[in-house]
Amino acid sequence: MENMNDERPKFFNLFTESFSYYLPILKVAFPLILLFRLPGILFSEALHELWLPKNLKTMEQIEASMGVFVNFTIIQSLLEILFGTIVSIAIIKAILARRENKPIKATQVLKEAFPLWTEGIATIFIMTLILILLSYLLIIPAIIWGIFYIFTLYVVAIEGIGGRAALKRSKSLVKGHWFEVFAYVLIINIALFFVGIVMMFPTGFLVGALEALKEQSWIHSGFWYYGLNIFFNSMGSVIFHLVFVFNIIFMTLYFLDSVRLEKKPI
Repeated sequence: MENMNDERPKFFNLFTESFSYYLPILKVAFPLILLFRLPGILFSEALHELWLPKNLKTMEQIEASMGVFVNFTIIQSLLEILFGTIVSIAIIKAILARRENKPIKATQVLKEAFPLWTEGIATIFIMTLILILLSYLLIIPAIIWGIFYIFTLYVVAIEGIGGRAALKRSKSLVKGHWFEVFAYVLIINIALFFVGIVMMFPTGFLVGALEALKEQSWIHSGFWYYGLNIFFNSMGSVIFHLVFVFNIIFMTLYFLDSVRLEKKPI
């Protein structure tokens, strides 16, 4: 009889195992996100609210504002690489500790993640540049190689390999299973996106209510309006990041299963 442990990881099994990890990991992820992601989120939301042009009605206005939007996108991407990398690596370390039935402490996983931070940033930066260049050719090559590189940060965090070697390692794990990986990534991200939208509804409602009260004298386009708008939108972003912690858990377990199957005796 075929050994069930030699089968490719099933989506439902990965999902249920990830679900069992979620709450314990969330207790560690929450302070990490507040410490590293929240400042970047607040800065990004402040730029969005105070810098980006509003109420663009003509093509001339839109064309004149494109440079501002491009600069804003670049700043957002750099903040994501800078702060998202350390948070993701620390969460991956927490998942490994949970898998080995070790105590999970934010201070400990941060201590383990810090030496890999610069390596992770450099590797993700290289990967991002490659995918941007591919996207200028056609979107399809960018999607194909994006899936090949899907495990890159997990290679850095778990195996301590960075740079081009991490990209090649990720590709070797995906090779031969591209469509499976693509399907799993697509399903889990679509599902989490809709869960995130639902979870963000309270903050979205508050932003809408704030907009409706904009004409009130005490809130009209002043400190209270911009401050509360930035705060509510930032809380929504934090909630969204907390939901997507599940994605890191899912992909970490998927990576570990892929490595296990790669090393099994033939």
